Amino acid sequence: MLTITWQEEIALLKQDLRKEIKKISGHSEINIPNHICINNLKSKLDRLDEIEKILSIEKYKVAFIGTIAQ
Repeated sequence: MLTITWQEEIALLKQDLRKEIKKISGHSEINIPNHICINNLKSKLDRLDEIEKILSIEKYKVAFIGTIAQ
């Protein structure tokens, strides 16, 4: 059975967000809805960075390892 760690999942999500931002930014004309969408995606990317930092804290590593082992 294939298991994906939270680090891998966050990395995949970040990669998908960057691709989508690049795709929308690549349009010749950036209109207001596209601008709002890009800002929203960038905000989600920033939030994933924050989540990754929080989950990297040692006490959370212990909690996750404990839950996975059960």
